[in-house]
Amino acid sequence: MSKRVIEDSFKLIILFFPILVWSSPIELEERIINYSTQTNNPFLGSIIESGLTLNSNTQFTSYSIFTQLWVSSNLALNGKIAPYIGKNDLYHYQYIGVNYHSLIDENIYSPFGIIIGMHRLINIKNSVNNRWFNFGFKYFKTVISNKFTFHWNNFFTKNENVKSIGISHFLNFHPKINLNYGINYYFQNTTFSLNLNLGYRL
Repeated sequence: MSKRVIEDSFKLIILFFPILVWSSPIELEERIINYSTQTNNPFLGSIIESGLTLNSNTQFTSYSIFTQLWVSSNLALNGKIAPYIGKNDLYHYQYIGVNYHSLIDENIYSPFGIIIGMHRLINIKNSVNNRWFNFGFKYFKTVISNKFTFHWNNFFTKNENVKSIGISHFLNFHPKINLNYGINYYFQNTTFSLNLNLGYRL
């Protein structure tokens, strides 16, 4: 499949993705903040990357196992899954999404990218599903050989929006292992959360 076909398909996803918002009318602000994370690791030559993700604020800490599959050097499919997390919050977390890094020209990358995804929580006791979506932008910047990502995200259901901004720092401290850590700020309730991705390139 050519890069042109992949990019055209992805543009169609962007156009029609907002329609999916009509499937979840549940108020989820607290759980959106507690569970939502994205993987912003850049392409470093390996098609598959797996690892652990941690999201922590003053009220709650969640974790998940992620896998990132690079369809091309500028388009990645992401999946996350987490088991039962807390004694008072019996939920199983799932995420599926895409990270797209635009091209200015052949093999010349724009510093801008797009994040799209769907999150789901399944209650272990009563099988209730909570679902929300996210659409965001990210900006890559290298400062004195350090790689940073600045990102804006809108997490939403039919009735609710949670907006956040954040910054993360990427470290490749081993040929196969990398670390992406940062902080997010949520405007709705002035909450800060710490995020960490520890990835292993297969």
